[in-house]
Amino acid sequence: MSSLRHLDISRNGYLNCSKFDVWVRNVRSLEFLDMSWVNLSMASEHWGDALSGLPNLTQIHLSDCGLSGNIPDLSNLTRLSHLHIADNSFPVQLPSWFENVSSLVSLDLSFCGINGFIPSNFMPRSRMSNLVLDSNYGLKGNLSFMLSHSSSLVVLSLSHCNLTGVFPTSIANFSKLMTMDLGYNNLEGSIPSSFGSLTSLRYLTLNYNQLSGQIPPSLCQLPTLSELYLGHNQLSGAIPDCISKLASLKVLSLRSSGLRGNISLQLFENLTRLEELYLSENQFAIDISTSWVPKFAHLSTLELQSCNIEGNFPAFLSQQYQLSLLDLSDNNIVGNLPSWLWDLPYLEVLNLSNNQLEGSLPRKISHSFYTVDLHGNRLYGCLPVFDFGAFGLDLSNNGFNGSIPTTIGIFDTLSLSGNNLTGEIPSSICNNSDYYRVLDLSKNNLTGKIPKELGNLQILRTLNLNGNRLQGIIPPSIASCTDLQIFDLGNNNFEGSIPVWIEKLTDLRILSLASNKFDGRIPPQLFRTQSLGFGRQHNYKELNNTTTESVYADVMDLWWAVGVGLSYGVGFATVIAVLCFHMKWRYICFSFMDNFIYDLCE
Repeated sequence: MSSLRHLDISRNGYLNCSKFDVWVRNVRSLEFLDMSWVNLSMASEHWGDALSGLPNLTQIHLSDCGLSGNIPDLSNLTRLSHLHIADNSFPVQLPSWFENVSSLVSLDLSFCGINGFIPSNFMPRSRMSNLVLDSNYGLKGNLSFMLSHSSSLVVLSLSHCNLTGVFPTSIANFSKLMTMDLGYNNLEGSIPSSFGSLTSLRYLTLNYNQLSGQIPPSLCQLPTLSELYLGHNQLSGAIPDCISKLASLKVLSLRSSGLRGNISLQLFENLTRLEELYLSENQFAIDISTSWVPKFAHLSTLELQSCNIEGNFPAFLSQQYQLSLLDLSDNNIVGNLPSWLWDLPYLEVLNLSNNQLEGSLPRKISHSFYTVDLHGNRLYGCLPVFDFGAFGLDLSNNGFNGSIPTTIGIFDTLSLSGNNLTGEIPSSICNNSDYYRVLDLSKNNLTGKIPKELGNLQILRTLNLNGNRLQGIIPPSIASCTDLQIFDLGNNNFEGSIPVWIEKLTDLRILSLASNKFDGRIPPQLFRTQSLGFGRQHNYKELNNTTTESVYADVMDLWWAVGVGLSYGVGFATVIAVLCFHMKWRYICFSFMDNFIYDLCE
């Protein structure tokens, strides 16, 4: 092994090397080392000293290895060109020795927990081409200083680094720059016209800052620009007409950027490579011509939420065969949903909520969806059957009638609230214990008893049956739903005593049994349900001008937004933690329940 020069055993997550420093000292000729995603968490704290003893090393790749402690001083490795040690734990300040390694070309310290101010002598001034410090949330620095060095940069990625300041005019010197990611910082000022000099730029993200002013027309002079993210800023003015010149553009994100004006999607008709378009939550009035057929052969994502779209459902979408995500929510679209919508082959996420759509849905939907959100429209008729189910289905606040189909489908989140549904809750929806975290059937005309099979839904977190005509006792099987956090049976005809087993629901945050026919004494065990906050001192002054009903609605909206949000990879977090960390909401919810129970006791 003493003559080994190149070693790559990366992406072997089950490997571990507790004697890393001992082993490394025996490969003195090593030039290239890649052990990324190999478990080195048990390695000695002297692992860096061992590496510094390998004078021929040119590349070190140890990302996501479970390393921790200080960033070792490797300044004596005069040939080192690549140092990639991202996704480890180095809760320290950036060391100054980087300036002394003039050979360093690529540095990746992202997701390392680094903190403190970026030192003035941090970055070498000559050969550095790739600098990646993403998601070191404790870092602080000034953008003007960061851009006063290393004009040879090709990749500059500093998102989530608490950067402040404005863009200096020296940005024009970075002619080799291909990727610039400065999103999620605190940058101010306008986007300088000197960006037009960055003719090699392919990826530009400046979203989630405090940038102001108009989009400079010089951005339209970037022939290779493929992705442009300017959302969540404080921009003004309209989208420049010259945007149509960005022939290489694949992603355009202007969501919630402060832009305004009357625009037509024909503005983008020359962007034939466009795959993702985000224009939501601006002050636009978008005209979607019914006769225009665009040439978006690759469009997969279209987000036009709150864009003041009026008229019938956009007919041009029938030709968008690559579409996987469509969000036209919070507009003024009227008329029936076209039948071809359910036949778009790749459509997975559909959000048409809060429009004025009407008519009925197909009796059976055989397409496989991730989420379907049609709440807040004027749809009516029988509920459809989803052959393949979905992660989330929200048909609330419409005019659907009839009974809930026994084969409606399997979902993680199902909301049918605020319709005219009748009949009993079908026990068939309770057959699969791996689904249904949220089940909201409130504000309907459902009758009968709660099926005892509902206790099979052991990962259920929200059960809302408020505002129906359900009767009988609360089935003891619900005690098996130990993850339950919102439990609302109010405004029904339940009878009998309040069950003692509710104390087993240790995660419960909201409990409503109001306006039923319960009798007997309130079980004292209920007051030992610590998660409900009984017996705590509350600041009732916090409750002014806020109703429990509005807070409850906000919590339910939050369940839906996080549980079935339109972004892939959004996990189903314990959203109810909001009540723990948002003091005002917690006071409202807990104080309401205290008052309710104590009034009953009197």
